[in-house]
Amino acid sequence: MVSYADAESSPHLHSSTNADVRAIRSSERIAINRAMAALSTEFREVIVLRELQDLSYKEMSTVIGVPIGTIMSRLARARKRLASELERHIQEAS
Repeated sequence: MVSYADAESSPHLHSSTNADVRAIRSSERIAINRAMAALSTEFREVIVLRELQDLSYKEMSTVIGVPIGTIMSRLARARKRLASELERHIQEAS
């Protein structure tokens, strides 16, 4: 199997491996978008604030207007639900 690093150093492998990498990333993005869309608004909100906007729990608490403990439990449940949804989408794609 050729790694992405190998493709960078070999001009013969570069174009086909690059296309493969783009295709894989595209399918991963689609799966993530579908899994995120399946989450409830409250779960999607905490995932976006923490993982994409990199807010602290305190900042999230201020933005959402709920206690930090609620943020922590909501985020834990959101991550589990997201992982479950991703697994389901991966199995459906197989």
